[in-house]
Amino acid sequence: DEQADTWCGRDLMVLVSLIRADSGQGKLVSLLSRVYNHALWNRVTFWEEVLLIGLCEAHATEAVSRRSLPPGSLFTEPAMTAFLQRFLGYMMAFGISFDQARNSVWSTIRKHTTMLGSSCKPYANLLMQAYEEAARGPG
Repeated sequence: DEQADTWCGRDLMVLVSLIRADSGQGKLVSLLSRVYNHALWNRVTFWEEVLLIGLCEAHATEAVSRRSLPPGSLFTEPAMTAFLQRFLGYMMAFGISFDQARNSVWSTIRKHTTMLGSSCKPYANLLMQAYEEAARGPG
């Protein structure tokens, strides 16, 4: 947290839900339960920076994949990764409500309109799609 190392925070954020450890009492506990109360997860700037890293990562991945496509190929959807698809889920796993997460995503995307251009709204919609459907419930 003191070093403001967003990259390490991002990796930790993804890994903590995957790692389980022996509690010493014969029970397995999630690493998430051990780091849940860390101050890093309460920093708005952390979540903004992690989202920006994810967006840049998606664009870099798309740029690499374009090299194998014929010239003039069209991309109708914004660049997306599994990390971005799960981004709101990561936020909610660390205690951020759906409404707060949604507002944070919109705010961050608006801040980077110059970089994202016309894909701002499609990005926000894709990031929130699965979680909005879950929030609405069965239908």
